[in-house]
Amino acid sequence: MTLHIPIEFEIPRFTLKTINCYITENEQQPILIDAGIDHPSFKNYFEETISNAKFALSSLEAVYLTHHHEDHVGLLRYVLSQKQMPVYIHEEALPRLQYDGDFLLMRMQFFEKVYRKMGCLDDAKSRFKTLQQTYENRHELCIDADFRIVQPEQKLGRFHVIHLPGHSEDSIGFYDPLKKQLFAGDALLHDTSTNPIVDPDSKGNYVHNSLQQRDTLVKLANMPIQTLYAGHQQKIEDVANVVFQKQQKLAAKEQKLLTLLIKPMTGRDIARAFYGPFYEKQFPLVMSEMIGLLDVLEKKQQIRKVEEKGQYLFIKR
Repeated sequence: MTLHIPIEFEIPRFTLKTINCYITENEQQPILIDAGIDHPSFKNYFEETISNAKFALSSLEAVYLTHHHEDHVGLLRYVLSQKQMPVYIHEEALPRLQYDGDFLLMRMQFFEKVYRKMGCLDDAKSRFKTLQQTYENRHELCIDADFRIVQPEQKLGRFHVIHLPGHSEDSIGFYDPLKKQLFAGDALLHDTSTNPIVDPDSKGNYVHNSLQQRDTLVKLANMPIQTLYAGHQQKIEDVANVVFQKQQKLAAKEQKLLTLLIKPMTGRDIARAFYGPFYEKQFPLVMSEMIGLLDVLEKKQQIRKVEEKGQYLFIKR
């Protein structure tokens, strides 16, 4: 019987409901897939779950990361302090996990350009303050590990590495074609949508994350998956149906945006009209979603953009 220890930490009133990571095995070697969040409550739950399963962290042979976000790598330092082992990642995760100074500076310049074009640069002061603090604290934040880069479609023991971009450029899944199991990170969640996060790639290129997300959903729907283990919420056993529901919700958002676009508007104007007060409360996520939706509608030739005074105006065709 394959080793399988799901670590699913419930958080009351948390939109994503749980934070999940998994201990399983690959060719008889115990591995950890993702490392949760750096919080005492999660760490206690993590340790209790492992102890109740009569498993020791010292038995682990490797860590596999589905992507670099803080709720998936939080206990990585702690796990590695118990035993040094390789950490398998997508190449785009490396500068983010190492908090590379040149990458962080490039990233700030990227967002300055994007937010200026969207007409929301003045509203991004808090975001830039956070980005600046991250840069200043990069040496303390840097994760020192034996990172091993994996390539999409690479075989890793019983797993095939599957690139699942959209939520992040470095998102990957680990798929067992015999058991038809996929550890998919945040590529697909059962109850809530997955935010496509606007972010440059490691070379500073603009990434059409929402277009990638839609391609990833199609990929998942067409894969023979019996069980998808997600980074949040419950496992998914009806992947095609859940994908269809997500696609319907995305289509509804596209139509809502088109309905709002009764005159030429900036990205900022559209985001404020679409989300109201949540624009200020969740600025980075809201702008990521709006930029992504605008990308999709432009690709579909349902809108066009013109540049005036350094800002884009979006116009319905």
